[in-house]
Amino acid sequence: MSNRTVILVTGATGVIGVEVCAELAGTPGVEVRAALHNPAKRGLLPDEVTTVPFAFEDPATIDAALDGVDKLFLLCPGGPVGPPFTRAVVDRLKGHRVEHIVKQSSFTPTRQPQAPTDLWALETEAMVRDTGIPWTFLQPPWCNQNFTRGYFVPMVAQGMLALPFGQGRSGWIDSRDVAAVAAKALLEPGHDGATYTLTGPELVSLADIAGILSEVAGRPIGYQHLTDEQWVQGAAAMGQPEEVAHATLALISKTRDGHAEDLTDDVVRVTGREPRTFETFARDHQDAIRALSGQGLG
Repeated sequence: MSNRTVILVTGATGVIGVEVCAELAGTPGVEVRAALHNPAKRGLLPDEVTTVPFAFEDPATIDAALDGVDKLFLLCPGGPVGPPFTRAVVDRLKGHRVEHIVKQSSFTPTRQPQAPTDLWALETEAMVRDTGIPWTFLQPPWCNQNFTRGYFVPMVAQGMLALPFGQGRSGWIDSRDVAAVAAKALLEPGHDGATYTLTGPELVSLADIAGILSEVAGRPIGYQHLTDEQWVQGAAAMGQPEEVAHATLALISKTRDGHAEDLTDDVVRVTGREPRTFETFARDHQDAIRALSGQGLG
């Protein structure tokens, strides 16, 4: 019998999942298995990571991916598909040997006013609790990597962060720090039943972020505050479903209205080191930021 621990990572090529795979890769006695929806993204993952075909809509692929898995990092797509996709996974856990689930959740989802994303997050957390399998929940705010390979990339490329954040500040976090906490929870005892509220070391606004990105990119990247109406209209023009646009707006509004100004020490308590600042993130990703900026120069 092998003493190897098999860890399955869903959402493996997203801004957090890819860092979880990188953090775990090469750990002695551990096989990292990435649930891969799009084979074209295999190159984002370390060579040591094993990949398996996976689709939340296909129970056969979920069963195959879970076969022989000891621990699960569960990250489902955001938005209204979160609950049904989470249900698709937890309903297949029976008959498999998964002994610990580390679930990616949402930042302070119980705090009022609750956005739809908060309610979806709480619904999925309840699903994981109901499995009876030991769990750990990670609740980070927006991740810095959204500016290099996520939600805000087109705005960086165009040189203008046009968003309805106002002057609101939040403890934006580096995905690598979320991944470091996830790895500790997956590899070490003592995290069962823990909920970690993860933040960076400082509160930053979108104006702060635009200034740092400008310096690193070597050209101006501005910040334009949008009204709620402008945001919804712009989202609709890009083909975003109305439900998703309004849910994202509600989440952004929590930051804009001062309901996300929390800083915690959970990263340092779990990992033993301070989380990275936004400036450190930007300088570490200078080449990627400058390449994106070049796309906006036409």
